[in-house]
Amino acid sequence: SDVAAETRMRRILADSLGVVRDGGGLRKAAAELEALDLEGCSERLVRRRRLAQAMVACALNREESRGAHWRADFPQTREEYQRTTVVRLADGDLRVSLRDLPASVRNERVKPTTRSAR
Repeated sequence: SDVAAETRMRRILADSLGVVRDGGGLRKAAAELEALDLEGCSERLVRRRRLAQAMVACALNREESRGAHWRADFPQTREEYQRTTVVRLADGDLRVSLRDLPASVRNERVKPTTRSAR
């Protein structure tokens, strides 16, 4: 049912896409979302799973800590990630890439930092 599948999807995301995250948890979330049985569920829920998969893919791709999100396995802010993450659907697969930020934003340099979990 939609309710059971959506509840499970929310739990997967809450467990893996919180403020503190790591590659192992994100890979586990990707596998669990893929395995989630949506047979008989609404098209809306199928699209929501695809969105959840995109969020997890983006988080896995960004191997740094920035802003409010902390990667336990990548605690430093990295200059090369001062770019926009773009995800698109191509031939049924999610493709994640980084694109340069506009010059007005790019000129606001971010100093590399190391953070620790609280």
